[in-house]
Amino acid sequence: MTLQPLTGSKQHELMPLPGSKQHELMNRPPALRGDDARPHIAAMHAAAEKRVKLQRKVKTQKAKKHNAEVKTVVAESKALQASAAKVVAANLERQMSDAAERHEQEIAKVRAKGNAEVQKVEMANVVSAEQQRQAIQQKYMRMQQSMHAHAERRSDEVANRRAIASKETAKAEAAAARLALKEVETLSRGAAHVQREVSALLNRELVVANVRAKAHAAVDRVVDAVAAREDATEEARDALDNAMNAAAQRRAVALDKKREKASAEGAKVARVTPPKASSHATGKLGGPPSPDSVMVSTSAFEGGAADADAASEAKRAAPFDPRDVGALLKLMRAGVPNSEVLVAVSAEDFAALAMKYGVAG
Repeated sequence: MTLQPLTGSKQHELMPLPGSKQHELMNRPPALRGDDARPHIAAMHAAAEKRVKLQRKVKTQKAKKHNAEVKTVVAESKALQASAAKVVAANLERQMSDAAERHEQEIAKVRAKGNAEVQKVEMANVVSAEQQRQAIQQKYMRMQQSMHAHAERRSDEVANRRAIASKETAKAEAAAARLALKEVETLSRGAAHVQREVSALLNRELVVANVRAKAHAAVDRVVDAVAAREDATEEARDALDNAMNAAAQRRAVALDKKREKASAEGAKVARVTPPKASSHATGKLGGPPSPDSVMVSTSAFEGGAADADAASEAKRAAPFDPRDVGALLKLMRAGVPNSEVLVAVSAEDFAALAMKYGVAG
């Protein structure tokens, strides 16, 4: 199949219109080749290198600007983190001081209440003992008066009996003088009468002895009752001391828990963003921080605080001897600071505190 050239009206119909893109492409000059294209290519390379340098310069300036902004943001973040750490440390210190103050107030309230109760019990014991003593004294005086009156009545009766016996004897003697035959009978009757009188006197002596024995037994019972009441008072005082003891131990345990919780919170905050070793000297935190992280300076939790915590932990690890409760209560009543009393766990510690604050043993 061969192509036939277009002639006539068909050729005219396929010609592009002037001004169209096809007409422009058909009439454009031929592309440069070889040496003719070399200057154009060199100009294009130079323009491309210029654009690359300009883009590199623009990117370098943008990178410098971005680095400056990053440095500003990092400095602001460090300042915010340092202020946040100071605020957290101040809040923790304030909470600890408030807790210690509330603890001191509670201990002072309990101590005042315990002292008031002890004084009330002692006053009641003094009043009760005085009333018992007065009652015993009055009862003893009444018993003495009763025994004295009974002795007087007995002596009067003995005198009357003796007078009667004298009269009877006189009558008997007169009757013996008059009636010699009835002398034996009269004498026997007088002897029997005297025997009855002696028996009556002996019986009265036994009654008086029984009364005295009953009086002594009553006095002994009253004395035993007073002693029993004093023992009950001592038991109540021991129970109060035990209750105060238990309260002191509970307060010590609660304070230990609060201290452990505060130490755990400080360690937890310190573990969030641990500072570098070199940043401790300058007071700044090292490393690029995260925007969501909270950095805390652990200098407050390290150093002296760490040594004090280690020492207090070593003391708390030692077992508490319940026999030292009396020394603990004596130190607390003497006004020794609770921060030192509650840390002491051994008899040597209590002796050192007593010597330090001049508390008599």
